[in-house]
Amino acid sequence: MIVPYYEAPEALALTLAALEGQTLARDRFEVIVVDDGSRIPLQPPAGTPLDVRVVRQERRGFGLARARNTGARVAAHDIFLFLDGDMLLEAESLAAYARWHHAVSDAVTTGFCNYLAVDGVDAATIRNRAGSLRDLFAGREADPSWIEPHMTRTGDMTSADDDLFRFVEGANIGIGRGFFELLGGFDESFTRWGFEDTEFVYRALVRGGILVPVRDPTAWHQGRLTKDRGRRARNLQRQRGKAAHLIAHPAFRDSRPGRTYDVPGHVVTIAAGDAAPCRLVEVAERVLADRVYDLLVRIEMPERDERRHWLQDHFAADARVHLAAPGQALEEYPAAPFHVVLPPDAVFARGIVHRLRSALGAAVLAGASLPDGSRVSIARAWAFHRARRTGMRPEDFGDVVHASPRRLRIGGGPTHAERFWILRRRFRRLRVVLERMCVRMVRIRTPAQAWWFLVVLAGAVTWKLDRLARPGRGVEPGAMTGSRERLDSASSAPAVDVRIDNPIGWVRAADPVVGALGSPACLPPGVEAHRIVSRHDRAGLRWIHHLEDVQAYHRGVIERARELARLAALGVIVHLADREPRLRAMLGPELHALMTTDVPAGDPTAREALSIRMRRAALREHGWSHGAEKADAAVSPPAPWPLLVSILLVTRRPDRLPGVLAAVERQTYPRIELVLGLHGAGFADAHRHASKLSVSWKAVTAGGAEPLGAVLSVAAAAASGRLLAKMDDDDLYGDDHIWDLVLAHQYSQAQLVGKGAEFVYLAGSNRTLHVHGGGESYLSGAALAGGTLLIARRDLERAGGWPKARQAVDLALRKNVVRNGGRVYRTHGAGFVLVRHGRGHTWKLEDDYFLARADTVRDGWDEGLARLADIPPSAGPNR
Repeated sequence: MIVPYYEAPEALALTLAALEGQTLARDRFEVIVVDDGSRIPLQPPAGTPLDVRVVRQERRGFGLARARNTGARVAAHDIFLFLDGDMLLEAESLAAYARWHHAVSDAVTTGFCNYLAVDGVDAATIRNRAGSLRDLFAGREADPSWIEPHMTRTGDMTSADDDLFRFVEGANIGIGRGFFELLGGFDESFTRWGFEDTEFVYRALVRGGILVPVRDPTAWHQGRLTKDRGRRARNLQRQRGKAAHLIAHPAFRDSRPGRTYDVPGHVVTIAAGDAAPCRLVEVAERVLADRVYDLLVRIEMPERDERRHWLQDHFAADARVHLAAPGQALEEYPAAPFHVVLPPDAVFARGIVHRLRSALGAAVLAGASLPDGSRVSIARAWAFHRARRTGMRPEDFGDVVHASPRRLRIGGGPTHAERFWILRRRFRRLRVVLERMCVRMVRIRTPAQAWWFLVVLAGAVTWKLDRLARPGRGVEPGAMTGSRERLDSASSAPAVDVRIDNPIGWVRAADPVVGALGSPACLPPGVEAHRIVSRHDRAGLRWIHHLEDVQAYHRGVIERARELARLAALGVIVHLADREPRLRAMLGPELHALMTTDVPAGDPTAREALSIRMRRAALREHGWSHGAEKADAAVSPPAPWPLLVSILLVTRRPDRLPGVLAAVERQTYPRIELVLGLHGAGFADAHRHASKLSVSWKAVTAGGAEPLGAVLSVAAAAASGRLLAKMDDDDLYGDDHIWDLVLAHQYSQAQLVGKGAEFVYLAGSNRTLHVHGGGESYLSGAALAGGTLLIARRDLERAGGWPKARQAVDLALRKNVVRNGGRVYRTHGAGFVLVRHGRGHTWKLEDDYFLARADTVRDGWDEGLARLADIPPSAGPNR
């Protein structure tokens, strides 16, 4: 037992008193109290039956990490339990921890603890209690363990989520001596409170450790969870920048161009072989230009290789390129979560690391074999570390993905000389065609001949456009109703390929600068821009506050309309500084009005709301190559866009039915079918309420004893749509909610899409919250709100249908989708408000869970905050 201590003798006395009652024999454990430089040095406690030693260290800031290492160095036993000096353990705790560490050498155990005030309780009371600590504290108000909600989502940390390290009670962590020394102990550079235990467990998981939650018995923390919350939040915010350098996870860092970290997210190893230095430079520079910026390049070659001097001179000032000895990547960067291996002779397009990550998914290893026998691969570091310790293979710990070189865009490709001859040949063909057209034109003598010439010319143009529109070349045929007129007419709305131009990766944070596509001198008087941004630099465009645009930056109005629609689909906020009126007919009234409105300054929430409205309008009016057609790729011809969506609404509360039916009625999506799942009794008026809807509807009934998943399965079987959307009866939905889900399903091409609970109303405490959701992204660990799911019927069938569970149906479905090779995507949270009534929820969470994560809290039902989610005031929680 290693107990850090600093000037808290009363709390320590209670902790030691609780340890005296452990069921583990006293000769099997020791207690080492490390005094972190208290002004009044701690003296060894007198009269205790425990084996207690006091070790003192000099005070050098907040020394929790250093105190734990100090205690480990003097410890006599091989199992360490790091316990804070204000923790009270139940009698069976040490025995429960010890059982795991005797069985698993590289386990990291973490306990659960409740938080409560211990006023009026002294050491004698703890020592002489008749029953358990739970019995002693019965009747006192306590805060439950903050990690409890994450246990449901992760299946008690047995899921494949890569952020399990975040959910550890740092006040009681157990680990074996051997694994602790392999990790190098706690990082002593943490001299302020916060994240020292998170970073330690992160290293443990990347090194292949197993995180074990010891649920029973629980522990007790002396002090409520809400105590000093503001101070802790400030410390965590300050420490987050430091943690970002050491924890290579999206929850702690953003991958921006030019940023480097102490621990890279991806280590890309290039085995030099016999490749020429110029070839190695070309491969390294192409990797450095990858869409994934959080990486480091290692070029492996022997120490005395003569090519080293050439490469050192070339990359002398670039900290992201290292020359290293062969086979040492894991040892040099043990905390980097992903390792990529590239052969020097492979010719690949930019973005190879990004494509490898996409191919990897939830597997432990992915790669492709090239014709010359070499291999391109990506692997999770934890599998290799664990394989080395156990004598097994990395593939023994998870799935292996065998991708094709074509999928990864690896191949020889034409040389510059070959490209020249291809262009020359195409130019000659074009010249022949133009000469033939001229000959036909000079032969025209009558109006009939002129008409026939125009018909032939139109047919040739249509044939060429069809060739360009085939998969891999552009738009898919029939992607939209009236697609030919909408996509190819220069006078109509410009088309945006949503497979390429979409808001995936959009983040809320932005630099407080204004950008422009050209010289700021072209802007009208009074309009300023601080940075010139390339129209092809997606990251740069998203990180500016907004973009000021004028006609001078474009070759023509048509080209400008096409570019602005594309930028809006990316989530870029565009402001028309010249208010060009001709753009209204091309962009559409809605998008044109948004681009001519004033951009909010200094309010990231309002800025995000404007971006959402712009991207929604751009994707809805100008998007094509609809990924939603993949809902049933075997059907030919493709179904008309937009696809029919069946809303599955299962309810057991008749009183909430009118409100949610009104939300369905308000949806702007044009093709909706409602399937009511009447779960239980009391729905005599359900048909009367539903008959007032303008959308088609049907109802299915189920007994109240049936689980939620079974009722959803019955509703899905009765549905007619290819897309199935789940709505809950007690949440609030904006007018464009279904549109948001369909568009996200289209451009993400994920099997399951939904929204996070970013807007929350707590009915019990009458407060409205905004919880920042982190932007649009494919999910690794974050959850979707159960009332926002949308999935194609075929993907639901492949995932095994709706899980037959009474609660956490959405979580089980997400796991089944991922297990079957599918992807899960979270779009923005606008258009949805999660309402917590305090009872009747299958998602069991206390209000403090949401309050601790909220960045905006308003008393009462705040219409102004809720309107950010497009919820009309008349549809508030008191409806």
